[in-house]
Amino acid sequence: MLFHIPIEPYETRYTADWVEQYERAFKDRGIVSETILGDQTTSVLQPGCVLDACGTHIYKLSQLSKIIHRINSGRIKNNDVIFFSDLWFPGIESLFYIRNMTKIDFKIVGVLHAGTYDQYDFTCQNGMRSWGAALERCWFNEFDMIFVATAFHKHLIMENTPICCKDKIKVTGLPFYAEELRKRFPVTEKENLVVFPHRIVPEKQPWLFDEIAKMPELSNFKFIYTMKDTTTRDEYFRLLAKSKIMLSFAGQETFGYSTLEAMALGNIALVPNRLSYKETVPYEWRYDTFEELKLMLKGVLTGDIPQPLEGYPNLKYWANSINRMLTELISEGYNV
Repeated sequence: MLFHIPIEPYETRYTADWVEQYERAFKDRGIVSETILGDQTTSVLQPGCVLDACGTHIYKLSQLSKIIHRINSGRIKNNDVIFFSDLWFPGIESLFYIRNMTKIDFKIVGVLHAGTYDQYDFTCQNGMRSWGAALERCWFNEFDMIFVATAFHKHLIMENTPICCKDKIKVTGLPFYAEELRKRFPVTEKENLVVFPHRIVPEKQPWLFDEIAKMPELSNFKFIYTMKDTTTRDEYFRLLAKSKIMLSFAGQETFGYSTLEAMALGNIALVPNRLSYKETVPYEWRYDTFEELKLMLKGVLTGDIPQPLEGYPNLKYWANSINRMLTELISEGYNV
């Protein structure tokens, strides 16, 4: 049996969709599962925040308590899978202790999104590397399987956490359903809008967006920070369905949901030729230098830069991400 441990759903982030997406994929594959939710203190985040510092621990530790009660009552058995949609889960090491002491060989698997091994991640930026690096080495040594979105992310882990066994890290992608998004928010008429869909934090380099806005050639375009101009996910998606160009200057990105969302809703996504973008955005829309980006934008206006292929067909690849995770678990013979 599979026990699903979701990250807390926030209204303004993609995590709001994850519980249903994972449960649907489990059902479609005939997986018997149980979802264990936590005690959520808020569903709204402060601007620029990935999560609520206290709230995420209240949520996760209440989930952990429920997991331990299920182990203690015998509901979680040998070879059952405890699947975390976010493996960066303080307290998860208690399950290693219980597994060793009880000899119940349940499996601990899940998705890893980021960590202190990335110098640009908020954990590292907030001084957590001093204790987080050792904790991550402990976790990675004991996890049975780790799913990451991109090969870039796997390389980042291996480069900065050498104790981790590379064979247990599986590059599967993350769930993203472009066709469903387009059905919910149909692209009808585009306006002269350029969007910055990221959090307004240093690793996303928002000041470069302000620099681009000064280009005389783009004087008839409106430049919008989506975090400032929208308050709900629906407003955000409706804005993307109207905008023409999405820009990124990210110094940190292991997948990039906002970029895929912009692409799915018909934007020309111009992104740096680095990080996970090499795996998610076609070469034609990746730039190497700031000056090259300016030339690309001029090319967009003159028609010299190609418009996106209809719906970016490669976006369909991510719709099978959860299936790839389940295939990996089944191939190991885990009880799913």
